[in-house]
Amino acid sequence: MVEKIFSVIGKLTPDSFRSHRLPLLNLPKDVLEILRQGQLEYTKARIIAQLKDEDQRYQLLVKTIEENLSIRDIKSYIQSVLSN
Repeated sequence: MVEKIFSVIGKLTPDSFRSHRLPLLNLPKDVLEILRQGQLEYTKARIIAQLKDEDQRYQLLVKTIEENLSIRDIKSYIQSVLSN
């Protein structure tokens, strides 16, 4: 049954779903909510979730959405925040 559903979807396999999408449910609530609203790609959400400080993470979420930051920009931002 599961295999049939994934064959209809076409883009995902059960293995890729388990390894890439299912862990998204463990993201911090603020990141998960933005992701569910469709304002952020899951790849960016996973990277932003690395910030443990809620205020810093929220600032990065807002900045990413407003400025459509790339993954490289997000990683650079996190690196600069963590090095301070």
